[in-house]
Amino acid sequence: MLEQNPYHPLSPPDDPTLFYGRQQAAAFLRQHLVGAHNRELIVISGRIGMGKTALLNQVAYFVDERYISLHFQLTSASVQDTASLLINLAEAIVACMEAVGASTYRLPPIPEPGLEDVDLRHWFVHDFLDVALTAIRRDRFLLLLLDDLQVLFKAMDDGQITGEFIDYLGELLDQHDRLDIVAAIDGAYEKRLLNYARTGNINLHYRLQPFDEAAARQLIIEPVENVYQYTDETIAKILSLCGGYPFLLHSVCRLIYRYRENSPGVRFITPDMIDAVYTAVLEETGEVMEDFWQQATPNMKHVLHLLLEFRHQNPDSPVPLATLKSAARRVKLNETQLLSALRQLEYEYIVTASMDGDYAFSTGLEADWFAAGQTEADTDSKTGTPDIARIAAGIAVIAAVIVMGLLMAFGVFATDEEAEPDENAPPTATLDLDIGATRQAEDNLATGEAIPSSTTTPSPTNTAS
Repeated sequence: MLEQNPYHPLSPPDDPTLFYGRQQAAAFLRQHLVGAHNRELIVISGRIGMGKTALLNQVAYFVDERYISLHFQLTSASVQDTASLLINLAEAIVACMEAVGASTYRLPPIPEPGLEDVDLRHWFVHDFLDVALTAIRRDRFLLLLLDDLQVLFKAMDDGQITGEFIDYLGELLDQHDRLDIVAAIDGAYEKRLLNYARTGNINLHYRLQPFDEAAARQLIIEPVENVYQYTDETIAKILSLCGGYPFLLHSVCRLIYRYRENSPGVRFITPDMIDAVYTAVLEETGEVMEDFWQQATPNMKHVLHLLLEFRHQNPDSPVPLATLKSAARRVKLNETQLLSALRQLEYEYIVTASMDGDYAFSTGLEADWFAAGQTEADTDSKTGTPDIARIAAGIAVIAAVIVMGLLMAFGVFATDEEAEPDENAPPTATLDLDIGATRQAEDNLATGEAIPSSTTTPSPTNTAS
């Protein structure tokens, strides 16, 4: 029996036996690290939840023992300004040296905050790193793994760090042959990398893609194969819901694991167990989808809305391009705009295209999240000119208000004091995709309590099976 849940959608494990599907990424890193002296940053990019942090956690297993890997998480707290960033980075290097048994007694004292940026930069590159790299021995390398590089860009936008800090990282590489830097960045910031000489070399960029089916099956089956098994129908349903998206695969499997803890005698996971955790899974899907939706262009949202319409009519069939072209006229998208939006959605792995040019959502969960959480207000006509249906609806609303006002004036309706609540009126419902709700749903699983269903959540049986 496993001591703890082996699935980690938000906090990937360090255990290499629980790491799947990134052989090509590992080969890319070995190729550009071992035996090379890079003057530029190596960049790993990808959507939230695609496994960038998990990959950085495994780099030490990809390269030989000469490399000392330091995984440094960039956060708003560690990047308040240039001084705080360099001081935090220096402290992390000291801790890393101590962990590998390197002597630190010759290191210069870390300055107190308040030193001028130019002096602190000089101290870090010349005084501090010179001694640190000497102390770890001349046959070893320091591999600095900067996670969430987009935090630097956000700090630049807010004026906390000057725009040339990326170039400064390149200067560190110029000065020290035994230093390499690998940075992971949210795919939404990929284009900004091209603005800097030290991050603009696309030959040193690797974009993480979803797992292929073999790797996805490994992730589903192998971590728990000595505890329980999945039926073939269950595996097929998980793949339909998650595709090869690592976050979604971990999310579904983790919640199934917790649900099954209430019935430890169960040896086979069946599709009805997915139904039992579906609401919680859908809420967790928002963690990787909300940022995408906020950054999506109006044209991308129009296309998603059209795909949802066709999926609602026939969940199991992709949509031919010709059908999409015809439907796009309703939202005033010409063919060029439609094709551009489709390419963007394919690049983000939101939709996939068959060899015949038919389009479908890449995962059932993403499609269900869009359907449950988005409104037509997000897909208003991009031209700002309402169509006939919208004009008619507006006129109807105005007419209704006028008629109601006249009726009230003549006393047809009761006043607020006289009106009785309608106990038969249907409730309204919204889908609140917040982490707190997700955690509550998971707690319910752990205690064996029923998971509340959402009236806005489509049935997984009808939409994703």
